[in-house]
Amino acid sequence: MMIEPICLEHEHWQVHPFGPRELNRHDALAREIYQLLSDQQTLRFLPGKRLRSVADAEDWLKMSILNFHCGKSYTHLITEKNSGLLTGVIDIIPPATSRKHYVLEQYPYFIEFYLRREAAGQNLMSSLLPLALKALAQQDIGQLAAVINRRNHAARKVLENSGFIYRAPFDALQDLYLAETGHDLADIRRAG
Repeated sequence: MMIEPICLEHEHWQVHPFGPRELNRHDALAREIYQLLSDQQTLRFLPGKRLRSVADAEDWLKMSILNFHCGKSYTHLITEKNSGLLTGVIDIIPPATSRKHYVLEQYPYFIEFYLRREAAGQNLMSSLLPLALKALAQQDIGQLAAVINRRNHAARKVLENSGFIYRAPFDALQDLYLAETGHDLADIRRAG
């Protein structure tokens, strides 16, 4: 099942797939992606995601667009409303793609997210992630998983505040969290 693009707004930010606005600023966006995915603080717990050059970022962008249209993954950009400047990325990975990389008992959709270091500590993901879960629930995606490094306390807090519950160790360094998208996320956040 292919999912519909998620388009969200929250305060000064928006979440959306690659679109006409980004096409007009492709080179600048590639540089912003490189800045995001080469930043030591952003990738402290994900060193394997590090890009080495702007050319790598251009390839990453091309692959993200192709994967979106083929249904292999759904990369959404978090941008500032006024400037269009990249603040972060949310990637939604469907079960068919995760089956190719992991051996699990069940294969839900997975979500990954990255934020520029300047956006850290502003509760941006704690605000956007519940909205993304609600949008996915409207597309009949009942369960969403996330894998985080167990030393990444900030990401764990974001997940827990968004209704994710620890399930099990994923590997030697990471833990698996699951969220049921059908729950009332506002009640989950208040209860936590």
